[in-house]
Amino acid sequence: MFDDQIYNQVSTKYSFLDPDYGQRLSSSNTNLVDDNWHLLDQVRTTLEDDGIDFTHDIFENNLTVKDENGVAVRFANNNEIERAARNFITNDGRHLYKETDAYRGDMRKSSNALLSVFGVL
Repeated sequence: MFDDQIYNQVSTKYSFLDPDYGQRLSSSNTNLVDDNWHLLDQVRTTLEDDGIDFTHDIFENNLTVKDENGVAVRFANNNEIERAARNFITNDGRHLYKETDAYRGDMRKSSNALLSVFGVL
């Protein structure tokens, strides 16, 4: 019974969800985190950091997509959350994506291609 009250709160917090959404999660023995795990996994992969969880600042403003009035209309999709992760800058000015091996590799490829165009390589 207490679980039902918790599951019923899901559509209260995210008004764009169907009122029965929480109950569907309950009946399938999942929760909101399980249902949106793909978003967390995308951020972890993009930033190469398995320590990130849903409490990370990236999710504060990017978990949902908002309309022109700032009202959440849906959860972000993988492309949107990846873009947010790539553009995220911490309060202390660190651009987390630029600290990843993937970013450094892409920059090496880009600079090598540019040098090759000018005949340096």
